[in-house]
Amino acid sequence: KFWATWCGNCKQLEPALKAAHARHGATVRFVTVAVSVNQSRARVQAWHKANPTHPGVMLFDEKGTVSGAYDVPATSYVVVVDKGGTVVYTGSGGTQDLEAAIRTALK
Repeated sequence: KFWATWCGNCKQLEPALKAAHARHGATVRFVTVAVSVNQSRARVQAWHKANPTHPGVMLFDEKGTVSGAYDVPATSYVVVVDKGGTVVYTGSGGTQDLEAAIRTALK
């Protein structure tokens, strides 16, 4: 998930992300990438400390390298990759069906 501290859709997506992590966290690697648009590493770290809502590994994409590699169009962008490295789902917005995307990746 590509996110930002100021992203409303990201906040809306948090319950689905938490539920997916609770269900699949033992077998699926969750990575959240904080984009660098209008935020600093210190701001992201302080926000995450006060709001530990992102399960799994959290990265800060300071130079936009990861966002560029995935051609991220907006925050709340989710990319699901299967174990073979194939992207099986991309989407954005606060009401994505993460469970269905993860099931597709696990097939």
